[in-house]
Amino acid sequence: MEVSFTTLPREKSLSILPMATTNLNQILPTARISLAGFSHTSMPTFASITQAQAKGMPASQSRLDQPDRFPKLKKFPFHEGKEVEEITKEMIKVKDEPKIRYLDVEKGSGDRVTDQRQKVRIHFDFYDSNQNLIHGNWQNGQKRRPEKIKLCKHKLGKGFEKGIQGMQEGGIRRIVVPPEYSYEDVEGYGVFDVELLEVRPSKSCKVRKIFFK
Repeated sequence: MEVSFTTLPREKSLSILPMATTNLNQILPTARISLAGFSHTSMPTFASITQAQAKGMPASQSRLDQPDRFPKLKKFPFHEGKEVEEITKEMIKVKDEPKIRYLDVEKGSGDRVTDQRQKVRIHFDFYDSNQNLIHGNWQNGQKRRPEKIKLCKHKLGKGFEKGIQGMQEGGIRRIVVPPEYSYEDVEGYGVFDVELLEVRPSKSCKVRKIFFK
């Protein structure tokens, strides 16, 4: 068996092969091993690493704040003085709610949102039809913390819940909702920009589905 020692900071190694006529205790003192430059950093456990961190993005940041990487985020679906029919033709209508439309700015590849018995972890911004930022998961206009949403609780409204269906973890989606499906009191249509970080089943939503259909 080969034993390898690394000398720091020059990063040279000394390989020692067992030799019948050589005393290992005589060889080891000749290896000049320096501990200079060593630093100890405690590594997080795998359970504490979020999906966002695993992709190289700190949990407190969002790709929604990087419009230069995603030009479609710069193209707001409304134009001054025009009606909602001017939504970009790329947008897809939700089948059972045709007034709700969405555009996948970037498609994800992880778990998928399939029904309202799930909980999601997201970054989001909500705009009115005049492109005024009404709400989001940012603090003091700068720092973000992922928002945890149980889809059965209707926290962000029916338009959000319908529009996020089919979205996959890692994706970014723009959702346009009519005023009757908006969770905020806005004039006209509202626009969600959503970055989906995580999808998980919700036990409380399953119970709610049984008793409060």
